[in-house]
Amino acid sequence: MIGQTISERRAIEALRAGVPNGDAVRALGSGQSQIIDAFDKKLKNAAEIQAFDSTGFVISGTFGSGKSHLVEELHQRALASNFVSSKVAISKETPLHLPARVVQAVVGAMQAKDKPEGLLLDMLLSYKSDRPAARDLQKWCGSSKSQVSVTFGSLLDLRDKGIEDLEVVDLVLRYFSCENVPISSIKRRMVEFDVRSPVEVVLAIDRPWQTLRFLSRFCQVNGYRGWAIFLDETELISKYGPISRARAYEQLGRWLGLRADHRVSGTAVVATVIDDFAHAVLGIQGDRWQVPELLARGRKASDIPGVPFATDAIAAIDNALHLAPMDVAQLRKAHDVLREAHGRAYGWDAPKLDVQFRSSNPMRLYVRRWINEWDLRRLYGRKSSFNFEDEKLTVNLAEDDDYAVPTWEESTD
Repeated sequence: MIGQTISERRAIEALRAGVPNGDAVRALGSGQSQIIDAFDKKLKNAAEIQAFDSTGFVISGTFGSGKSHLVEELHQRALASNFVSSKVAISKETPLHLPARVVQAVVGAMQAKDKPEGLLLDMLLSYKSDRPAARDLQKWCGSSKSQVSVTFGSLLDLRDKGIEDLEVVDLVLRYFSCENVPISSIKRRMVEFDVRSPVEVVLAIDRPWQTLRFLSRFCQVNGYRGWAIFLDETELISKYGPISRARAYEQLGRWLGLRADHRVSGTAVVATVIDDFAHAVLGIQGDRWQVPELLARGRKASDIPGVPFATDAIAAIDNALHLAPMDVAQLRKAHDVLREAHGRAYGWDAPKLDVQFRSSNPMRLYVRRWINEWDLRRLYGRKSSFNFEDEKLTVNLAEDDDYAVPTWEESTD
């Protein structure tokens, strides 16, 4: 009984804050069957040894329409299907045009159904190198087919020899997390534990994607079906300067596996973007035409080959799966579910509220208004009269100097 009450209150507070958690999602659902079906297909694709289709897609919706709610539902769906899942919001700390930063965040956010945190460390400690799948992984690292350096496999050898040494485990964990680990530190530990496996320097530009490829396979060797990755609030790339924004589109194209020559097998990726982005940023701001031209100038060696990835990413945003509009039946169902949950959470008989459907209002507006009114009626009496004023929120998609990063940090060559 106490556990149920805590769960109900946790769901209510998450919805009040506009950040739905698993409890809230399980209570309400999303009703986005088309997007859920598309995601299930990507999970099936991820479970294959070799990706036969693009590994990701974009979903879009208006502000407050339920994108984060849907992402949480897909996240819970992936976990229930025995996938590792990571949710990351694009922000100043995780700029999309710097893949190492995003990979570090994605690795840090790894979860499994039975492990909400510390998953990579758990897999590293429980890894059984004598199993056939593990031996295949060792052979795979360093092969031309894998596009993964032999260094990753050699670090597994070091892990076997130095599993009782916390510093060794930490070194391997940091390297697998895409952190900067000097090659001299790795070689020194190899000598110390008499590990004679080869080690090579991995270029900074290749390191993030090699890390993703290795870890997706590592997850599968550890008993998971694959790795689901969610890149939320991708519209924040509009805040970057022109060249950083162009590189962000190119990176998005790689994350989504839109081209056959750059797909990370074992992954299913979903990016979210606000509806206005295609019109305001791709159209009016001109990114649809300017981005390919910027990359084609080749300010960095990686810019020119990145043109087709950026072009495909822009097309993916144009063709994003839109959240289905809310209807009266869905709104009334949400009201009834939340009314019962609020009553159970706070031990009272929450009254029915007037449900005035307006197609222009997002679900978030209704949810927060209902919760606030139930709170006030519970505290001040059911017959009290309350007047609520709706506030229309707009999203600023203009460039912002606060999102700029030092030029030295942009270098991945």
